[in-house]
Amino acid sequence: WDFETPFYYIFVMTYCAGGDFWRLLNKQPGNCFREVVAKFYLAEIICALEYLHMEGVVYRDLKPENILLHESGHIMLSDFDLSKHSDVEDHARIKSSLFGEDEVVVEPSNFRSNSFVGTDEYLAPEIIAKDGHSASVDWWTLGVLMYEFLYGCNPFAASSIQETYSKIQKGEFTFPKMHRYKVSKDAKDLIKELLDVDSEDRLGSKLGSKYGASEIKQHDFFSNIKFALIRNMTPPIIPRLNGRRDTSYFYQYKPYDDDVPDDWGYAAEQKLYTPKKNQMKLTSLDDITSSIDKMKEGN
Repeated sequence: WDFETPFYYIFVMTYCAGGDFWRLLNKQPGNCFREVVAKFYLAEIICALEYLHMEGVVYRDLKPENILLHESGHIMLSDFDLSKHSDVEDHARIKSSLFGEDEVVVEPSNFRSNSFVGTDEYLAPEIIAKDGHSASVDWWTLGVLMYEFLYGCNPFAASSIQETYSKIQKGEFTFPKMHRYKVSKDAKDLIKELLDVDSEDRLGSKLGSKYGASEIKQHDFFSNIKFALIRNMTPPIIPRLNGRRDTSYFYQYKPYDDDVPDDWGYAAEQKLYTPKKNQMKLTSLDDITSSIDKMKEGN
């Protein structure tokens, strides 16, 4: 909900006590996740993007800083200032990979924009070329994010923005030969299909297709994922909090215990070590609530 005072607009949203994924990634060994962990969070992100697309919303700013970790260990997307709303066309039906029954698949396929929006290293090639873009830009950024989750670096990182743009437009990236964790052939194949410079041939966006997220969900990489039950599963990483009003994860992370079983569906809860108590002025939600009360009073 929201309200305003003579001096402020106030938005009150769900509190995600685990902080953002940029901090989480940068505290992991090698700045990356094991594939079994990455798969869980990628599956949740796909579900979030699928819902947005069903509502006609193209997100356009997927990156670790905009992914928040709820106290439950599940993720939430934030920062919708670059999002764009569009109408959706008629429903399409395909056979579900889960139960063999029809499922409704909706993509904002009539959406086109010429806006130059996004974060440099996550921009899709069609945005850089200013050729107009569609909802497929979200699947491109999913590919970039997946690469970062697994390899700990951006696939198009370069010494200058111009060089980064050039690499993006050429689809020029490689998979490291030496890496901390094993990355499967299916994972690499999915990344390559998402990072297709041709937006009409990109997985989830193929010309004439309205399958959208369902194409991605049916990729072999997700063969052991039950998307319909994902929110009922125990996440591989759960914040260890000193009460529901703890804000310490916004300032410091400690590495989590890296012993998640290979079959993540049976993973036990992996508690993050409790960060040191932060020294920021607002150390709890009590301080934040007090500040909001003062703003309501116009002080």
